[in-house]
Amino acid sequence: FTTATINDSSFEANSATVSGGAVYHSFNGELVVSGTSFHSNTVTGPNSSFNGGGAIDNAGSSSQLTVINSGSNPKNVAFTACTACRI
Repeated sequence: FTTATINDSSFEANSATVSGGAVYHSFNGELVVSGTSFHSNTVTGPNSSFNGGGAIDNAGSSSQLTVINSGSNPKNVAFTACTACRI
């Protein structure tokens, strides 16, 4: 089991034609996101209503996504103007 971590980052105006405009996570492991913003990330392909995850697509059958986002935590994760996450 592997863990990948994204800390204190910014993903803005990214796009993909299939899935995961900013991040596509499909390996059998955990993705931990902390202190990161996602703004205006989209999926633009012809089947974009079927595909998803403009910000994050957590697509693996054994994938886990952990978003650390506490109101008292200064390392909040923000999603704005994205086509959201697909989990």
